[in-house]
Amino acid sequence: CPSPSTQAELVAHKIQKPIKVISNGIDTTIFDNSNWKKIKKELNPKGRILLFVGRIAYEKNLEYLLDCFKLVLKKDPKVKLIIVGDGPQMDEFQQSIRRRGMKGKVILQGRVEHSVLVNSGIFKAAHLFVTASITENQPMTMLEAQANGLVCVGQNVRGIKDLIKDNHSGFLVKEG
Repeated sequence: CPSPSTQAELVAHKIQKPIKVISNGIDTTIFDNSNWKKIKKELNPKGRILLFVGRIAYEKNLEYLLDCFKLVLKKDPKVKLIIVGDGPQMDEFQQSIRRRGMKGKVILQGRVEHSVLVNSGIFKAAHLFVTASITENQPMTMLEAQANGLVCVGQNVRGIKDLIKDNHSGFLVKEG
């Protein structure tokens, strides 16, 4: 299994076979951040960038991410949340952004092919990688963000807490 959290769940469900944790690997040679200044200028030249990469789906807890982002905006109105991904709740999520008055502060990039994403420079242009998901086993997007030197912020749950050492490699926040 990919993480100690997943291993603990399997043990709790009485799996009898030996369970070994083997992390997903990241090939760091596939990333090209040479365009990061261009991306930064396009997305938010005068402020910070928070980055989320993933499916636009209920299990990613994106409504909660917007709640948290609203608090961030109170402290730093120049910050922008860039969301890369698409999914079954995209229309609903777009409506939520408009309803909250966050249009222009939350930028939806839509689906981006992995080969384009890893060569876009967005990882270096961003200041933080953020997630609110509580259902991850070992999120590849977070591993990729970390491989690019991004500090990650997520809830202290399941696979997230296996990747972030609080106040060292990122920040864990109490669930909810």
